[in-house]
Amino acid sequence: MDKRTIQDLGFPTVLEELCNMCLSEEGRETLQDLEFITDVDKLAQRQDIVEDLMALGTYGKSAPVSFPSIRDSIVELKIPGGRLDGEQLYNLALYLDAARIFTEFCRMQRKLPGEAPGDEVWKPAMDLFTPFDSALHTLYKHLDDTLEAPGVVKSSHPAIVRLVKEVERRRAERQTYSLDFLKRQNDASMNIQPVFRDGRVVLPVRNDQRSGTEGIIHSSSSSGATVFMEPYKLVELNNQVVMAQQQIQMEIARILAQLSQEVRDQLAVIEDLSTRIGYADSLYARARYASKRACVRPIPSKDGTLSLIQARHPLLKDKAVPISIDLDPSIKAVVISGPNAGGKTVTIKTVGLFALMHQYFYFVPAAEGTVMPIFHAVYTDIGDEQSIEESLSTFSGHMRNIGEVLHACDSHSLVIFDELGSGTDPVEGSALARSILEYC
Repeated sequence: MDKRTIQDLGFPTVLEELCNMCLSEEGRETLQDLEFITDVDKLAQRQDIVEDLMALGTYGKSAPVSFPSIRDSIVELKIPGGRLDGEQLYNLALYLDAARIFTEFCRMQRKLPGEAPGDEVWKPAMDLFTPFDSALHTLYKHLDDTLEAPGVVKSSHPAIVRLVKEVERRRAERQTYSLDFLKRQNDASMNIQPVFRDGRVVLPVRNDQRSGTEGIIHSSSSSGATVFMEPYKLVELNNQVVMAQQQIQMEIARILAQLSQEVRDQLAVIEDLSTRIGYADSLYARARYASKRACVRPIPSKDGTLSLIQARHPLLKDKAVPISIDLDPSIKAVVISGPNAGGKTVTIKTVGLFALMHQYFYFVPAAEGTVMPIFHAVYTDIGDEQSIEESLSTFSGHMRNIGEVLHACDSHSLVIFDELGSGTDPVEGSALARSILEYC
């Protein structure tokens, strides 16, 4: 599609709104690479799926949820030896759960609450996904059983429980020794409770009595009357606590490495799932947009008939004044005239934008009964084409653009000119405009 046409008709703004309705990064990327469909059967097939997705909300099933990004995680696992951290693995679990919900949503049986069971009926959206992969379900359960937000190993994990008990035992031994020491050295000690320095337990000892205790002096009080010592026996007990704590961190690293390998083993399946999610989400975003903007599925026209009923320009939203247009297929050119600020430009932009939305989005914001043909291309010349860099006046800019359009268009093109022949002498401009219309 011609980039000038896309910009002239304000399509990027509409596309941005559609992208914001996506649940996944993959869906947004799929929408950015939109296909302008010119095949009638293919368009009808996509419209069937979107229409089915629009209807799914009435069956009482939980709606799909948003997907966290897992792109960096996939890239990391493709590197030999690459591992994921806890947050990445937790996000992957959320992604798999969202994928399962989306899959079940699209594949559910279309039965209203209270409706009697009957034969299974095939619907278009069911083909967006195959049944959720059992290996991915097992992977999700393992991730979910192991991790909790924001990506830490659960304290209830059996290996962590065992190691935490070991840390508590070592701390208890240290505490017992410290209290016994302070009681035995009552004359030398300045306090009945041990204190911490740099994460290690030390004991307060009177400075003038420190020679009676063998150990390491860490610091002293501000007055100098007390030194904080770590007796050699306490050094060993502190080390045992630190080593027990390090065992927990080592076990957590081992668990995350094992989970990373389990994800790597399913990487091809996950990538295939991501592709399906991108396509399905791009269609579901269309369904959400169509429902929000009260869009309809245009009736396909085989003879070139264009009939817009109560069409609303999507960029104007609630301020849009609905317009209705009926173009007979035998008429190949239409001139719209009227006073300034009478809505001429809005009207032609609405027609052009609807042509793009019909073949990009599949639905348009209009009333039932709207009829639209399939265009092979849409061309526009709207706005000021003046270019100082290329020494082009407004008129010259328009003429260059119009020349390119006339060279590229055919009988299946929609061509929109705004103020054709303006920017020059009115008599010459009108003659030029007439000749261009006759050529078209």
